[in-house]
Order: sequence, then C-alpha cells, then structure tokens
Amino acid sequence: ALSWWGPVFIEKAVISTPAHLRVIAAEKVALIFGAVTMMSGIIGVPLGMFLSTELKKKYPRADPIICGVGILLSAVMLTLGMLVTQKNVILAFILLFIGEIALNLNWSIVADMLLYVVVPTCRSTAEALQILFSHAFGDAGSPYLIGQIADGLKNVLDTTGDICNNQDIVPIFEDQSEFDMAIGGVGRNQSETSIGEALETVTQAVMKGATTALSGNVEGITASPLTVAAPGDEVEVDYACAQVEYNSMQYSLLTNSGVELLGGILFLLCAIFIVKDKLFCEQAALACRKEKEANEIKLMLPTASPEDSLGDDNSDDEMPQLIKDASRSTTPV
Repeated sequence: ALSWWGPVFIEKAVISTPAHLRVIAAEKVALIFGAVTMMSGIIGVPLGMFLSTELKKKYPRADPIICGVGILLSAVMLTLGMLVTQKNVILAFILLFIGEIALNLNWSIVADMLLYVVVPTCRSTAEALQILFSHAFGDAGSPYLIGQIADGLKNVLDTTGDICNNQDIVPIFEDQSEFDMAIGGVGRNQSETSIGEALETVTQAVMKGATTALSGNVEGITASPLTVAAPGDEVEVDYACAQVEYNSMQYSLLTNSGVELLGGILFLLCAIFIVKDKLFCEQAALACRKEKEANEIKLMLPTASPEDSLGDDNSDDEMPQLIKDASRSTTPV
C-alpha cells in the first residue's frame, strides 16, 4: 500500500501547497519516491542480515528482536513523515527513507527464522505458505483497502458535498493559433475538414489538460466541460478540494502504522519462544537423521546367508575336548 499510494499522497501534499511555496514539482515526486524506496531496500536488507549474524552469536533471541524493533521504528518514522509532508516535503522524504530501511531489516531474517524453527522435511512447504500469506494479506489487498478507506474519508471530510464535485479538465492549447483554430472552426459554419481539424485540436488540448492535471499543475478545476484555457491564461487550483484529498489519503495511510505496531509486538512476543522452538526443531531433525542412517545401514546388510539353512547348531565351531573315563585306572596293577 505504501509503494502504491505513497507517491499519490506526496503529490497531493505538493498540490495542496501554494505554488510559490513548493520545494519540488509534483511531476517529480514519483521519481524521487522510487529512488528513495530502491536505496532503502539496497541498504536495509543486507543491514538486517549483518545485524542478525553478529548479534546472534551473543544473543540467541536477536532475530525476532531485530525484526520487532525495526518494524516499530519504521512505524514511528513513517508516521512522522506523513504528518510533516505538507509542511516540509524534504524532511518527509528523509523520514521515509529511514522508515523504509528499518522496515526492510526483516526480509532476510524472517526467511532464516522460518527455516530454523521448521523440521527439514517441511521447510519448503512452510516457506511457500509464508510467501503466499504475506503477499495475499499484504501486497495484494492493501492497496485496494487503503483506496477504499481514502474514498470513504473523502466523503466524510467533504461536509458540504460540493468541494470536490465540479472538477473538469480544462483544455490547454500550445499557442494562440491553435486556440483561434479551435474556437473558429467549431464556432462558425466551416467546411467538414475545418471542423474536423478543429475538433482534433480540441481533443489534443483536452488530453494535454488531463496530463497536466495528473502531474499536479491543474487540480480541482471548477469549470464547464466546454471551457477552454487560452495561452497565457492562469488556471487556479482548488486548494479546498486538494486539502480534502490530502487529509483523506493521510488518515488512510496512517492505518499502516497501526498494522506495523501490531507486527512489532508479535515479533517481540516471538522472541520469548524462539530459542525453545529452535532447540526442539534441532532435536527433531537429529532424530530424523539418526533414523535415516539406521535405515541406510539395514539396506546395506545382506538379508540372508547359506549358513541360515543349517539351523542354530554351532557344535562344529567348538574345539574338541577329552572326556575322562572314571572306570579306567591310570595306575599300573
């Protein structure tokens, strides 16, 4: 949800800010957000692996503690970043970068934890289920859920119901000649060719207006669909609607912090049982290994031999013994 709606949220924060106070252009937000997210992953995942390797030598419970602390720190940083986005977008990107690094600490550690608390015969199944549920209840559904919450909050925050209703795209023309052609061709009784060229010009202007609106230069236009903007005309931004959209998206994304808080607590609870579970798994794996080795030894031994047909009489293997006859005397008569 953060990677999906994060750029949109920051763009709305930039749009709701007066033009002379904007530090960055709205159309550059997605690029900066992508670079921040990429760098946080490149740093966060190896950092989590390094912390796990070093700390686990002294503290057997280090893995779930690193994950729990990382997620809790991420919740704090992302919350602060979302609260200051409209006031200082540069600070918001810095807090976002730190929060995503903390969030990425657990990627390699979770995979390692899963493998050493599950017996070898079930590890592939456990890994598959972990990946399935993490994406099913995370990546797949969260963007839709956050979008629905934002739409619902937008209707609640728009108390009058008219703040964001009239938002039509204003056609924007490149130069005065295009403007004159469109107005002249459509407004007068011209030939079909002239009317077709004029309509094509209007269509291109509408597309340009839509693109400009999506990039943040035009937002919340209150105008008729037939309204056109001539070159040099200033199109005002409906800051009231932009503020409503920003607040609804902000409150919606703050639910991520609540989910992160719950996840951090569960990781810390996991630290209580992790050593016992790991020991139990190692014992079960050792028992399975011994049983497997015993079965292999049995397979290597012959199942039958020719001597088995002779029965259990082992008299041939005994040394001959002299029997003393008591009726005979060894002394001369």
